[in-house]
Amino acid sequence: GTLCYAREMGTVFYSLNLVLFLILSFSAPLASTFERLPSLLKKPQPTSTNYLISTRNVHRKQEIKGRNNHVVALFIEPAVIIGGLAVIGGGVLWVGGAEDRGKKSMYADWEREDRLRREERARLAYIEPREGGEGTWTLEELSRYTGEDDEDGPILLAASGKVYNVWKGRNFYGEGGEYHVLAGRDATRLLAKTRLEEESEDELKVPLNIAERAALETWLWTFKNKYEVVGRLEAYNPKDTEM
Repeated sequence: GTLCYAREMGTVFYSLNLVLFLILSFSAPLASTFERLPSLLKKPQPTSTNYLISTRNVHRKQEIKGRNNHVVALFIEPAVIIGGLAVIGGGVLWVGGAEDRGKKSMYADWEREDRLRREERARLAYIEPREGGEGTWTLEELSRYTGEDDEDGPILLAASGKVYNVWKGRNFYGEGGEYHVLAGRDATRLLAKTRLEEESEDELKVPLNIAERAALETWLWTFKNKYEVVGRLEAYNPKDTEM
């Protein structure tokens, strides 16, 4: 509402300035013309009869008649006309582009608010990587970061020995999300098997086959390009997932 009001007031202010400019620009030429009007309308003195009836120069006679037909004209400086047209043209462009300027300003406000909101979310969900991402985490430590106790905090999961902060995928890994079962734990085997149900004790004893390990690599590629590594999982055996 404030933006629209300011834009309308700006348009009114410009229109008033335009009217004032035109009045000042044309007042002097009009006054000069009206001062000369009596002399322009004054009936000219009759010309010589002998000259008018001369048949030797018809064109000269027509020229004299033409001089008796006076036309009242406004004498305005070219600079004034050009200036007036420039101001009018500028006013048309200003008024015509008001809507576009309003939309651009509104979009800029939205983008700034969205950027500030994303920066605040990143700040709340940030967790310091341990030893530059090379420090170790225990399973018990991971279990504290499921996103259930702090809806704006970090969400951690381990995959193939690396610990990721997956807060950017909160809609998937946070409480109520489709992949929430993977949060706060070592999710390596579930990712490889592309399943969301817990494995039985017998299933846990079976090593991952080549197809499952290939599927795990696909998940790891996504994590590496989207989420931050904050450490490594303690007691991880690379032979469990290597190709």
